[in-house]
Amino acid sequence: MKPLKCRDLILKPSQGIYNNIAEFENIKGRLTLDMQITPSPLLLWEFECIDESELDNVDAEKMADQLFDKPLSNIRATEIEINNPKCRHVHWRGSKKAKNKYSELGAKGFSREFHVGDISRKVTDLAFYMPNFRIHSVSEDHNLPEGDSRSRFGKKSTFIFERAITDKWIVSLETDRSAFDWLDAAKGNTGTLITTRGTLRHIGNEMKEDFAFKEMQKITDRLSLLLSFANGGYTSPILYEGYRIPPSDDSSAEAFKYFNANARITPLEQLKKTWYLRESHLANLVRCYQRFAAVFDNNFWHESFLFILENYLLAISTPTWQIAASAIGAVIERLAFLVLVEDEKDPELQNKNNQLFGPGSRKTNERIRQTLIKIGLSKDRNIDDIDQIENFVTVRNDAVHPINRVMTEEQRWESIRYGLQWTEEIILWKLGYTGWYRNRISVPKQENKEYQAGPGILIPRYYYNVNDILKPVHGRF
Repeated sequence: MKPLKCRDLILKPSQGIYNNIAEFENIKGRLTLDMQITPSPLLLWEFECIDESELDNVDAEKMADQLFDKPLSNIRATEIEINNPKCRHVHWRGSKKAKNKYSELGAKGFSREFHVGDISRKVTDLAFYMPNFRIHSVSEDHNLPEGDSRSRFGKKSTFIFERAITDKWIVSLETDRSAFDWLDAAKGNTGTLITTRGTLRHIGNEMKEDFAFKEMQKITDRLSLLLSFANGGYTSPILYEGYRIPPSDDSSAEAFKYFNANARITPLEQLKKTWYLRESHLANLVRCYQRFAAVFDNNFWHESFLFILENYLLAISTPTWQIAASAIGAVIERLAFLVLVEDEKDPELQNKNNQLFGPGSRKTNERIRQTLIKIGLSKDRNIDDIDQIENFVTVRNDAVHPINRVMTEEQRWESIRYGLQWTEEIILWKLGYTGWYRNRISVPKQENKEYQAGPGILIPRYYYNVNDILKPVHGRF
């Protein structure tokens, strides 16, 4: 097997990674493996028996397609193991020497996982590779002056972002300038390519502690969901490299490589504009990780966020107002329950709020109003969004239960933008995000492609005192 260098896969559509001897169902043969990244990540394999004598013990009455048409055991090669391989095609031919014996047997298939090395081995550092990660190129952090609090530079052609996400872990994200070019929406590129290399490592210069891969992978998975909320579509690591850094020197020893294509990845052409824009603060978002991760210790919040993210991404990507209104309406209803009931610590107030969500309740307007007040978007702070609730609920109801109303499509989209704004601000408030974000409610529907005529920008409206922006109005995750 040729050494597999994961860095070589950045911006590459595919790469051959193995062409040598392997074993399947006690049959030896030649195995060819190709790692496909675009149009979607996948491992493609082809196995062929190369020695007729290997087939002497194969029951000829058992058809070749039956041999492969079952859950396959892992295919083991010299240095690589394919996990849960699936068969797509079988080819076989009978022997001229013996009537019921095979002379040729082969199969093609795919898998979503493989590993090289021992993934059960504990490591100190974990490198991970993310496809279609475009936050760097959106914010153009790579053009910021050296020393800016949001970034630090490595090579001139590479942007390296590095921040502590907890008191225990540091994450770095590295994107090359060539990846920025590919991610540029004006270029019209499509599909999926790896654009960013990340690293997760333990804080401290003393003797390095080692950790199980599954523990570190859980951190990168959660971080990916947080970043997807800004990315405009799903992004998640598909390749991992585990390293054991010896405490005595700075050299590194690779423990394993692991390919996992089970995570959802949004194709480049389907990424859409979120709350995140050029002035937004990636560092401030990453600092929210600890609060965000606490969601996953609460099953109700965990399931709710997956629902919220899915429908939020749908709402910002659809050109149909009915779908956008339905999706964002469902999100706001879920967020209102989380904020007013699930997270409420005062039992009396929690019970009162819970009555707003009773069976057959027609108090949608009041639920949204109370939620906006809870996060600080209230009239006593000269924020008049509450006046837009009735129009938003009307548009949402029209989408779900069509009613003839005198509203233009442009007016409907204006109400939907309010719903999107509230969704983003409720989530950012919960995260404790302190940076800039998109102002959807004061810009026209069609934003100019050039940034100088682009979106409005907001300092968090959910903070009482913008001069003391590090202190949130209310609680945290």
